[in-house]
Amino acid sequence: MCTHMGAGAAGFTERALQFHHNADRIGQAARKHEPAAVLTALGQTLSECTSCHATYRQVVVDDATWAAVSGGPAPAMSREMK
Repeated sequence: MCTHMGAGAAGFTERALQFHHNADRIGQAARKHEPAAVLTALGQTLSECTSCHATYRQVVVDDATWAAVSGGPAPAMSREMK
């Protein structure tokens, strides 16, 4: 999913995968009953979240704008959501 979502944004896929690795550490620390490690992993994960959201922004556009910038019709899912 990270590769698909990041296909049009340089660096997105790598950051998304790093986010998932950080998030995995929360669960690993929790299973070991290590509260300090949970908080550290949580902090790293939240930092990754805010950093990524500050860098990448999704822009919602209408079908005509999508066709103009992509050269093709809007994905079926966007048409269904209307």
